[in-house]
Amino acid sequence: MIWWQSQTLAHRFLIILGSMYISLSLIANKWTLTNIFSADRQISDLNLTIIWVFNLSLITIGLMTIILRQKSSIININILILSSIFAWGAAEFYLNFKFIETKVFMMAEENISADPRDLRRVDRYVHHAFKKNAIVLDRWKNKKILYYTNSLGFRDKERREVPQKTQKEHRILIMGDSITEGVGLVYENTFSHQLEGLFRDGNHEVEILNAGMGGYCPLLELRQLELFLEAGNTTDEVVVMFDVTDVQDEGAIYTGADWKVSSEEWIQAALDMWGENDQNAIRPRLIPFIQYHLRKLTTTDEVQTKMAELWEFRGNWTEKDTAHFSWITPGIKSTQENLLKIFDLCRTNDIKFSFVIYPLPVQIMSDKRPSIHQSIYKKFAQEHNLVLHDLFSTFFNLEDWETSFLLDDFHWSREGNRLVAKKLYDILSPSLKNKVGTTIEIGTGIQ
Repeated sequence: MIWWQSQTLAHRFLIILGSMYISLSLIANKWTLTNIFSADRQISDLNLTIIWVFNLSLITIGLMTIILRQKSSIININILILSSIFAWGAAEFYLNFKFIETKVFMMAEENISADPRDLRRVDRYVHHAFKKNAIVLDRWKNKKILYYTNSLGFRDKERREVPQKTQKEHRILIMGDSITEGVGLVYENTFSHQLEGLFRDGNHEVEILNAGMGGYCPLLELRQLELFLEAGNTTDEVVVMFDVTDVQDEGAIYTGADWKVSSEEWIQAALDMWGENDQNAIRPRLIPFIQYHLRKLTTTDEVQTKMAELWEFRGNWTEKDTAHFSWITPGIKSTQENLLKIFDLCRTNDIKFSFVIYPLPVQIMSDKRPSIHQSIYKKFAQEHNLVLHDLFSTFFNLEDWETSFLLDDFHWSREGNRLVAKKLYDILSPSLKNKVGTTIEIGTGIQ
């Protein structure tokens, strides 16, 4: 007690602070940190080493603070440490604010699910689909996105009952894969929603139904359209968004696959890719935030190279000889056959049909002009008198095309969706203006 009383107030503070460092090193063991920081309660050897180094550093700083408390350098070091802790804590609080806000919002809305398995389901006919009338907080990488689906099982701006026949001037059913679905974005930023707004601004009340679903291709879209029409639903127009990944889907994934097993595997892969919902409100989010912005500082060449490597297998077949992958030729044949079946189904039901092709980053980076994808499907459209909308040049002409895609991703960003919405509006609005309310003539040629 006499020893303690003999210490100055500053020295007492340093003794307490040093003791706190040592106590923290004992509390911050691998079991505690694993439960807080690891979503799957697993820890790698590297992270275990980091924990041991962290513990030893705390003990060292604690002992130095107690023993060398009279040195001014120790005071300065501790001021720096405390300032850094405060700054880190403030940053974590700011970055966690949206997470906590979402949790509070979900507590107020009993119908919102935090389980991504409540959004997608296995289907015996279309392989996989959205559940109907769902409100789910889904996840794409490090982002949480609130998903709504309507009574048709399509993504929408809200949960709503969709009438069989539109009550508006015109209805367009847009079909496609995850790019059309708009993964990584709230629905308001998808091109489907923005396109509907452009029509409204142009004094046309047009209902856009977004039937996009990750992993879809013409085979699944044909079946999706069959179910849509068999249920008594109607549409004035069908637009199929078609990209190079559809060739692999039909040539390697769905053809000859055990659909029940394959669909279950697809759902699990989606959960693994998009991540189980993070329920831990105190898990740090500053490190992913820093990593994200550091990646944005990399050069254009580095970004392009990474994107090319990431999607080489899915989208790079246009840069290879058609014999390079065994699924290319059957994939092209199957997609063309199913596009024709969609066209025939539309013609039978007096529905206008067109399909859209567009490049992924690997095609934009390629020196091949036109892309093989363009050449093959333009020829196909001409031979079968189909309306094809080619958006390759729209992306080829961009000086900063990277901003049209999500970082380290081939899905469109908000800017990319805005670009496509404007282009589709320019393409689709003339036919709407000429609509006379009778049987719509199926378009011919390429636009």
